Amino acid sequence: MQTREKLGAQAKRMLKILSDFKGQIIDGYKVILTCRDLVLPDIKKLIELLFIFEGLGFITRISKKRFIYSGLKGMTARILEGVEIALTRTQYDREHWLFSEDYIIENKKYSIRQSIYFGLFYQEIITQIFSNQGRMIARDTIEKLVEQLQLTAKEQSSALIINEMASIMTSLNLLDKRSPADAYETYLWIGPDILHQFMIEQLNPYSLQLKEQLTSKVKLNFEKESTYFSNLFRDLVEFQVQDNEVKLPLVNFPTAAYALLKGKHITYYIKKLAIIIGRANQTKNSKYEWDVDLALDLGQKISKQHAVISYNMDKEFFEIRCLSNKKPIYVDSVTITSKDNPVILKHRSSIQIGKFILMFYLPKLQSEIQNQEGTEQNMVVE
Repeated sequence: MQTREKLGAQAKRMLKILSDFKGQIIDGYKVILTCRDLVLPDIKKLIELLFIFEGLGFITRISKKRFIYSGLKGMTARILEGVEIALTRTQYDREHWLFSEDYIIENKKYSIRQSIYFGLFYQEIITQIFSNQGRMIARDTIEKLVEQLQLTAKEQSSALIINEMASIMTSLNLLDKRSPADAYETYLWIGPDILHQFMIEQLNPYSLQLKEQLTSKVKLNFEKESTYFSNLFRDLVEFQVQDNEVKLPLVNFPTAAYALLKGKHITYYIKKLAIIIGRANQTKNSKYEWDVDLALDLGQKISKQHAVISYNMDKEFFEIRCLSNKKPIYVDSVTITSKDNPVILKHRSSIQIGKFILMFYLPKLQSEIQNQEGTEQNMVVE
């Protein structure tokens, strides 16, 4: 049981690393070696997880070893692809079958064909869940999929495969086990209702109206994607911040400050309605100058004007926008690029720019401070 739970946590950490490549080409070999050092030493298992994420649609394979991060849009595409296959009664013939040669990592060969089948297995699971009005799937249905795709091997029994699937999918906040007995075990979808974006209540693979639904009612609006990933990765961000030993005394802000940015060796009170974070211009007599309110250290992959925090007067909240075209920022562990809309900053939001992690705080009411001072002298950023 401990090993299965650990695998789910490792899968979540690997997905976090993959999500950091939003808007970039992902080199499968390099990300596997990175995850070997940070997540799991077993390269064969990492390859399997890589193709599981491909099957779920979080990443999309574009060549033998290259992927792009596709998030919930990719998951929706996988579900619709699975339904289309069921509708036309065809076999999976995605282009990536053309790239099924062995991976060669550090001069050692690793077969990826079984991993590709695992990706198809996870794709079939989410397809069947969304084809079911109750958004549920029974264990015996999953067992049939294992048998159909011939996933079992000497070291991987059907029970082990299903238990690992449950660990991964529950750790990713996608499934929840609802029945304790194996014979009647069912799994309920608790992840984002992504097909609601298409105004489709139920997918029926054999309905002649399905294609009309997909072509006439497709309206993509994935505002909830950032919420899903923020909640999913929150504990990973908390551990990262704890490692930086960021501490904040429980005192109120100066009356002139609207908010506070706090990081290791950084305390910055926001005293105006818009501030620019970036790299200081330290070149004397340079004809190129730029404005920066909060200057972060040089040599840390910081752009001249990397991000702007501003107060939205209409909606009455602070928000942050990435200004750098090459280097994204991360808000509550969600990747934000210069092409994305501004993101709302909440009390205790985590902001990562380059290697700097800053926590965003709004001032506490005096009554709140008095209530907490009796039990908490110092507040550690969680």
